[in-house]
Amino acid sequence: MRSADGEENRRQGARAERLAERHLKSLGYRLLGRNLHIGGSEIDLLMRDGKTRALVVIEVKSSRIGEHHARAALNAVKRRRIARAVRGLQRLGLAGSSNVRVEAILVDLSRDRIAIRHLA
Repeated sequence: MRSADGEENRRQGARAERLAERHLKSLGYRLLGRNLHIGGSEIDLLMRDGKTRALVVIEVKSSRIGEHHARAALNAVKRRRIARAVRGLQRLGLAGSSNVRVEAILVDLSRDRIAIRHLA
């Protein structure tokens, strides 16, 4: 049975990913996939940068208590998991000859007005 807190966290995460996707599309990125399990890790959003044609692995973090909590979640363990996912993309040949880069989107849901910070 799922807990109410767990369900709320999943809804918050899905909302943050939708907001991040919309933000990135406004910058010319194109969505290739979401919530992909590769290399034993999950890629929140896999996108193509429309300007550079680079493949971009997007990690989305959100918090209802401030951006600093979302940023803190990008800890060493999370960075290792992201690196493992990137290696998985490359090993599977999904990156092709594209440059691959990793970016993060922090979504602060603690205020009336949602704040999005793009760490490129």
